[in-house]
Amino acid sequence: MARMPCPLACNNAVDAGIVVCVSAGNTGPATNTIGSPAAAAKPITVGAMSDCGESGFFLAPFSSRGPTLDNRVKPDICARA
Repeated sequence: MARMPCPLACNNAVDAGIVVCVSAGNTGPATNTIGSPAAAAKPITVGAMSDCGESGFFLAPFSSRGPTLDNRVKPDICARA
């Protein structure tokens, strides 16, 4: 994944001091659905949360999930969709 152009550009931007945030993607709810560029090692990957009322928040069914193909935990953070 790191040798693909977009993840490589994201990692290089982080190395240059730029804060890079990318969407986890919309291929959930299965595991290992984090793709490019969200699976890059250095950007902050953001997943989507849903609010089901009194039961609280949960990872939205459409939001992509980790782990990545090399077993890293992604998304790094989640926010309400």
